Amino acid sequence: MTTVSSAPAAPEILAVRGAVKRYGVFAALRGVDLTVHPGTIHALLGHNGAGKSTLIEIIGGANPLTEGTIVLEGEPRQFTGPREANQHGISVIHQHLSLVDSLSVADNVFLGDEITGGGFLRRREQVAETRRLLERVGASCRPGDLVSQLPAAQRQLVEIAKALRRDTRLLILDEPTAALSDTESQRLGSLILQLRGEGLGIIYVTHLLQEVERLADEVTVLEDGRVSFSGSARELTRADLVRLISGDRAAHPVPSETALLRVTARADDAPAIETTGLHGDGFGPMDLTLAPGEIVGLFGMLGSGRGEFLETLAGARRASSGIVRFSGQSTAFSSPAQASRSGVHLVGADRARSGVLHGMSVFDNMLISAFPRLSRGGWRDSRAERGLYDETVRAFDLRATARSMIGTLSGGNQQKVMLGRAAYASEEPRVLLLDGPTQGVDVGARADIYRSLRTLADRRGVAVLFSSSDPEEMLDLADRILVVRGGEVVAELNARTATDTRLISLASHGADTAEATAADAAPDPDPTAPEVAES
Repeated sequence: MTTVSSAPAAPEILAVRGAVKRYGVFAALRGVDLTVHPGTIHALLGHNGAGKSTLIEIIGGANPLTEGTIVLEGEPRQFTGPREANQHGISVIHQHLSLVDSLSVADNVFLGDEITGGGFLRRREQVAETRRLLERVGASCRPGDLVSQLPAAQRQLVEIAKALRRDTRLLILDEPTAALSDTESQRLGSLILQLRGEGLGIIYVTHLLQEVERLADEVTVLEDGRVSFSGSARELTRADLVRLISGDRAAHPVPSETALLRVTARADDAPAIETTGLHGDGFGPMDLTLAPGEIVGLFGMLGSGRGEFLETLAGARRASSGIVRFSGQSTAFSSPAQASRSGVHLVGADRARSGVLHGMSVFDNMLISAFPRLSRGGWRDSRAERGLYDETVRAFDLRATARSMIGTLSGGNQQKVMLGRAAYASEEPRVLLLDGPTQGVDVGARADIYRSLRTLADRRGVAVLFSSSDPEEMLDLADRILVVRGGEVVAELNARTATDTRLISLASHGADTAEATAADAAPDPDPTAPEVAES
């Protein structure tokens, strides 16, 4: 681990020492140290899966430590839950906010901690206190507004107002600008600097290097559950940040040596997907061509528009303009169900909310989309269902029994079920659209998923378009990589020669570091590989 001392004078609010978190034999954290001082912003950086979310959960009381200690303002603490952490001045604002859409702003701010007296709710006092908090954070909404009617930026401010009501001394923000525009992000950054000036200690998780440069006093970088760097942000250049986050890894070998031959052999086929000037909510214009049997990655930070683009292709969102063709036919799906009937299947980023059917078995979760085509005369065909289930289990190396409830499976096995459902929902799947295909998946299941997707592409000609902010995933899975920034493709890279340093540089701020410039100038070692194009 590299450490740069900045010697802050203020005593520490939080000290995490030797934090270890194990799930069976898998260690998500491996001896992590983290110190946060009042009146400072501490940026917590690292790839997806580096351990950031686990560390946040532990500090916020949602997840117990396996080993190690947490010291809060000089006192060792082991919280039994988030409520106890809140009572000790720790507030965590997750990327997916905890607000209840059907309630008003004031009711959300006081939810679970209402002001009462004489057995009655003192609503007038709650409204007055909410108004004061909203003014403090610069929100334009009112206490009586329904949260469901608020834009993303106002929701974020309501969540911060809710945290400040608890006399918060340590505020943890997980990708707070992911759903915000540049202007809204700038305003939120100004508020965070204001809160730092009021003496709060702030842990700030982000992929955006410009936010680190603007806001952070201290930086800790996690890699594979360990601290790879801890020190002053003032000591770091942007090139340093790129290098630290990427871990200085060399280009990954991609298991696609025959990818160019495979795609060339199908060159006479119509493209599986072709978009021209496509605009939609959060992206545009997007021009893309994807061949049958090709695996293409959309690499971008959260908020880049990559996920919205996939949802638009699948009919979950409406495009505002542009052309989409599937297998040469101009098509605009009105719903994911219509897309699925045409052999185009979406697996979203949040499987817990929009994919997994809780309360149902693994068997039913796997085959629910295929039941109609497997039935005969309106009756379910148990033999056909069992045959398809067994085929899918083999294809994705699923380790679960058919009648197990889906909620008992690990995250990796749940994701295999979701991918298997999509891959075999139609008799002839043509396109898989995957948003973060291995998000929250351990390294073993991740390798299984990569092999399964590669097999679908090679043997069945399925085109795979996936999005991720994990450069390692891009290099391990994709044939080509399209870097998305600000809703547009800003570079196209050959995954066999790309590096994660270059991907991070392009996605976060463009090719203006020495590393990126040198990489662009270097000759392609493979003369048969496609040229890199950058806008």
